[in-house]
Amino acid sequence: MKNPNALDALWGCGLLKFFKMPDMKANTHLLEMLIHYWSIEDYSFMIDQMPLGIEVEDIYFIIGLSRRGEVVHSRGRTQGNLLIKDYVHIYCPRHPKKVGSQISITHMESLSLRIILFNIARVNGSTSLHQASRLAMILAVDCFTTVFDWCTPILASLKSQLTSIKRGQTKNFGYGTILCSLFFQRVPTLHPRVPVSINTPQDP
Repeated sequence: MKNPNALDALWGCGLLKFFKMPDMKANTHLLEMLIHYWSIEDYSFMIDQMPLGIEVEDIYFIIGLSRRGEVVHSRGRTQGNLLIKDYVHIYCPRHPKKVGSQISITHMESLSLRIILFNIARVNGSTSLHQASRLAMILAVDCFTTVFDWCTPILASLKSQLTSIKRGQTKNFGYGTILCSLFFQRVPTLHPRVPVSINTPQDP
């Protein structure tokens, strides 16, 4: 994606590095093993009876999300007078129809807004990246004028999803890339091994 306006919008709201981070398809068995380490009681990973915590600094160094500015509270951000139908008419004039109580991201004319909404969904660990709620729209529009701290809410959401999975309340986990990256960095025995062949020196 080389659109300068969209890149500037992502840079301005602190999502550019996160957008450029490649999506790693985690091995299912590896991810299940890592989630198994999660302790609901200690709110950290327990490996050989030793705690391994994950903090805001870890999120920042792993994926480069902004940790400065106003902390994002997308689930409770309700200010604004516009309804979802109003956002549809403003930002999707060629497709002025909402999808249930949400708006289709792909029908928005502004590429910058589409990219921001897509990344907000990723930050929230959502498995539905093609639709946006009213709260997401409020937050996305604010991103053009406000600098947000993304690390704090993504950490809270990651821990909440881990806890829900361990309790059997859900099977969806939207942070496989972050979780695997954390363990590869902090647990040496889990580092990926790449076979390297060494050629025997030969006489000229």
